[in-house]
Amino acid sequence: MVSREDVYRALSRVRDPELDKPITELGFIKEVKVHRGRGAVEVSMILPTYWCSPAFAYMMLEDARKVLLKLGGVKRVTVNLLDHHDAERISRCINEGLTFEECYGDEAGEGLSDLRRKMMERSFLARLYRLVSLLTLKGLSYLDILSLKLEDVKIEGERVGIKAGERMIKLEGEEASTIIDYVEMLVDNGVREGPIIRKSLKGDVVKGIDEFEGLLRRARLTSNTLSFTSQFCMLVLSARRGSQS
Repeated sequence: MVSREDVYRALSRVRDPELDKPITELGFIKEVKVHRGRGAVEVSMILPTYWCSPAFAYMMLEDARKVLLKLGGVKRVTVNLLDHHDAERISRCINEGLTFEECYGDEAGEGLSDLRRKMMERSFLARLYRLVSLLTLKGLSYLDILSLKLEDVKIEGERVGIKAGERMIKLEGEEASTIIDYVEMLVDNGVREGPIIRKSLKGDVVKGIDEFEGLLRRARLTSNTLSFTSQFCMLVLSARRGSQS
């Protein structure tokens, strides 16, 4: 039988596409109900503002519903968006299994595919910057980092080992998560071997230190922007929830 803990664990795999953080960590989950006898799960979500992008909201609710439907024993999932200017429409369409394009028709424009890809590329750059920052703290030079291959990274649960020349770097906790998040994004996009440093999710290889440093400048700016936006959104959501209590 599915439990509330199972639900939260599944939802932790759903990320805000703009902030690249789990919706559970961001505090977007307001309520979870598990009806074990009926195999039904209800989730209510609230976003930082009343005017949050319908496209981003749709992505998160759609992803949440999909991961919950994969849980054993769950036959029905209802996901509700609260206190949003288009909450009724988005909730209805999501629970009917409609795509964003089917829900919004001509208003959907080119749909969510291109937007998802754009957000993923931004997230990739931010993860790249965090990866390089961690490895430099562990004493690796830029040349050392460029020489690393995905095959040098061994992931065992929540622990990571990286073979860097004659050294073995062992990581746990948040440091391990930094490596895992980056590697998993590459693997999910078909990059499973070769240099660990890539210019994009297409798998393009970085050629030389100069190109790497230019990539790193872009990645640093992206990471800082996402970090600021994330902190701001969490403050706004906290204030919003406080005003409703």
